[in-house]
Amino acid sequence: GIALVFADRACPALDWAAEQGIDTALVPGGDDATLADTLEAVAPDVVVRGLTLRNSGKRGENFDSGIYVEQGADRPVIEKNILESNLFGIVLHGCKNAMVRGNSIANRSDLWLNDRGNGIHVWNNTGSFIEGNKGVGGRDGIYIEISHDNIIRGNRFEHAGGRAVNLGGSTGLEHFRPALVAGGEHAEARNLRVEGNT
Repeated sequence: GIALVFADRACPALDWAAEQGIDTALVPGGDDATLADTLEAVAPDVVVRGLTLRNSGKRGENFDSGIYVEQGADRPVIEKNILESNLFGIVLHGCKNAMVRGNSIANRSDLWLNDRGNGIHVWNNTGSFIEGNKGVGGRDGIYIEISHDNIIRGNRFEHAGGRAVNLGGSTGLEHFRPALVAGGEHAEARNLRVEGNT
């Protein structure tokens, strides 16, 4: 069912949700301090679909983002959203089995490259499926680090300051990146299926 309805101004959707006993949130436009994270998922099995989320802020150390999914908020479904003028588009920060598909991401490009966020930032994530997302601007289209057993397919990122897909660690291939310790395992990222991304 529906767990949360939010809008940037009072509207019939918020009134309806309140009548149904569904949590509501009013997220008005504002400065970086009031919109540090546009939407933060903190519970498992959250569905974020068909929303427009913008103006999250510009503090990289806080991962200011349109959608932020934290560790323990497993099995999120994030699809068909429009994310505009955010530092990071979608951040998967330690969750498992995320489904991220069909989102449109236009990140901030008005900042110096190293201060920009990624379209989709994946850290310490396993078993996720990231497909059919489109983006423009920002730093990397998709950045993946310390993540395993994920499928990244059919995404398109244009004018990213860095790479369309950045595997921020080893895939386990002998010469991709050296092991962290001599003779050690290539373990930063492994068993990734990356295909058809541009």
